[in-house]
Amino acid sequence: MIMAYFLFLIYVVTTLFLGTSVKQFLGMGGDVGFFSTIHYYSLPFLLLSAFVRRNKVVFNIYEKRMFLLLLIYFLGAKIIGRSANLGVCFNILVEPILMLAVLRTFASREMNILKGLLIFFFCIECGVAMYEALFNNILFAQEVDIFDYAGNIRAYSLHGHPLQNAFIVCMLSVIFLASRMKRNIRYVLFIIGFLAIFTFNTRSSIYIMGLLMIAGAVKDFVIGKGNVVFKMVGLALLIFAIIYAFNFIMNHSLGTRLEMGLNKQDGSSMARFVLVNAFFLIPLDELLLGVDPLSIKFFMYRYGLIGIENSIISLIFYCGALFSMFYFPLMFKDIYMRSLSLFQKCLIYGSLFLLLNVNYALVSDGPVLVIPALTLFLFMRKNNFRKI
Repeated sequence: MIMAYFLFLIYVVTTLFLGTSVKQFLGMGGDVGFFSTIHYYSLPFLLLSAFVRRNKVVFNIYEKRMFLLLLIYFLGAKIIGRSANLGVCFNILVEPILMLAVLRTFASREMNILKGLLIFFFCIECGVAMYEALFNNILFAQEVDIFDYAGNIRAYSLHGHPLQNAFIVCMLSVIFLASRMKRNIRYVLFIIGFLAIFTFNTRSSIYIMGLLMIAGAVKDFVIGKGNVVFKMVGLALLIFAIIYAFNFIMNHSLGTRLEMGLNKQDGSSMARFVLVNAFFLIPLDELLLGVDPLSIKFFMYRYGLIGIENSIISLIFYCGALFSMFYFPLMFKDIYMRSLSLFQKCLIYGSLFLLLNVNYALVSDGPVLVIPALTLFLFMRKNNFRKI
């Protein structure tokens, strides 16, 4: 038990802190093919932990079906002579399933250490991002510029491209806000995350978190139960914190991409507009089974795109519509928690759905599904909770 937990702890630490930017800083980049996508530096510890706990590890029906889906996808790709994107599949299917299966074998006292570790990581991730934006200095990422083509500040923090970091920070902020932690701690963490999102300068995440903060405040301080005086004081403190944060953002020119309209004249937004045309240009067999990597590169080159900023469509491009139409419902059922309130479900799963539609991070090399799934299990599963 101790050995399995120690190995799992190493896996979590390396996953959280050894992100794309840090790997570049340590000279661990430059891989090609399969190893350029999977988290080979942390996966061995997860596999060893699963091996030590093999008598306790149990996969549920959804996880078994996803493994079957992966097998069918791999065999189908081999039969028709098409390259299977196994790196992406490992990141979004094999690793999170194995991580959750091992995590379920540990007791509550082990969970509390992991909770503290996640909060510590969250503060470091946001702290590095704010340092980079305030001092115009990238700490870890290599061969990148703090300013984008339009002169907007964009931090790279621990996990590479701003979109990857924004996905992780946004999901963790939302889960913290919806959790059973003390109200003050929840909102402090959320505001820290909100400030970090401005340093990544991702407009969609800023809009999403802004709306969620309003929804959370209405629920906690207006219609929620509790002492009226305490709620009024709490709401006043939150408003004061928001005003201070807004002044901080304005004084340091953060979130400047909000000034750019979400229209087809903007390069990032155009990436979403042209996706509609893509479905008419791609042959049906490629759409169903996955687009050839060279075709994807040609498509992006043709429209001057850096990335296809939609994780759902990106996965269809990489692995095909047949794989995607089974993967998303199965993964959703695997991480879905029936014990949550309707408000918590809307907050967490609604945010996840919106982010998947405005962010390509799911098919990147970042652990953008593993970290939110880990946080969701630790902070939202009822029998794992101890008030912080």
